[in-house]
Amino acid sequence: MDKILGDANTFRRLPARTRIVVTTSTAVGSAVGSGLPKPLTQLEFVGDATEPTKCSAIVVVSKELAELLTPAAQNMLARELRQACGLASDRAFFDIVTEPTDTPSSPSTGMDLTHFIADLDIALAAIKIDATSKVASPDAVKIIARMTGSSGAPAFPNMTISGGDINGIQVIPSNALADQMVLLDATGIAVDGATIALDSTEHAALEFADNPTAGSPRLVSLFQLGLRGLRAERWIAVKQLRSTAVAVITNVTA
Repeated sequence: MDKILGDANTFRRLPARTRIVVTTSTAVGSAVGSGLPKPLTQLEFVGDATEPTKCSAIVVVSKELAELLTPAAQNMLARELRQACGLASDRAFFDIVTEPTDTPSSPSTGMDLTHFIADLDIALAAIKIDATSKVASPDAVKIIARMTGSSGAPAFPNMTISGGDINGIQVIPSNALADQMVLLDATGIAVDGATIALDSTEHAALEFADNPTAGSPRLVSLFQLGLRGLRAERWIAVKQLRSTAVAVITNVTA
């Protein structure tokens, strides 16, 4: 639940709707001898802002059922809603950070040790490394954790099936990814987000659909039908601060 925003805690924290400057190239320093001219470097910038995105999970139950739920059942329902909202947050995060057309991307060549390391090297070469995390589907993380070297010893001793560490790279499993692995330099990504809030109401009109329309929907009154709406909701704001902060490995078969 909420794996990315909850586990990768080295993101740049900026409030939503903050005006930012994104660097599309990096500065290059030089060392020169005494009395020699110092070279200039060059940076390219693009103005942007961290716009908020709302993530939510809503379920409708009868008023009678809501009132008869035991504390354990209420906790179970709240947990399910939080998990759904957290997963929606992760998906929104990846949609945003991988959206730029210049995001480095390369296809997976295989999930055995040799090919995995080769793919990882390509992704690492494409980003600026500072505080790096690698995110993959839970199935892919399980395969990585079980990889062994020629001697039969674990290839990555600090890896487990629930995540871990590969030579200093934090590995996080997320159900928001199916056939991709995403390498992130967290210091190159601006993030802000509220905690997941739970709420309920009987006084609302909803469109009973999992693909609601933005035009003139057919709304149903919860009060008239004796229903109660339960909601988990949070907003997030995400933005790449430089084009070398994200690299994607596609077509991962786990």
